Amino acid sequence: MQQTGIYEQLITKLIESRLDRDKFYVGERELNSAEASVWLSRFLSNILEFAIESVPSGDNRLQQQIDLSNQLLVWLKSRISDEGFLDENLLEGYS
Repeated sequence: MQQTGIYEQLITKLIESRLDRDKFYVGERELNSAEASVWLSRFLSNILEFAIESVPSGDNRLQQQIDLSNQLLVWLKSRISDEGFLDENLLEGYS
């Protein structure tokens, strides 16, 4: 039995939601692990932009966007082996 991995599911879902197969030819092939980080980061970039843009308007919107970004970095740090990269990229607050 062949299983479809999460990378393949994400890419397939993204392509199917945005592409008219009647208008465009779509060739399919397996996604290898070397290119998965590139495709997944592109996919997540759009989602992160949407999430940060979704912070409600207000006097402290920019600070809330910065706080959300830092919370995401801290969450990532707790799940990967971090050699200081994420700590070095935390954003300073806006005054």
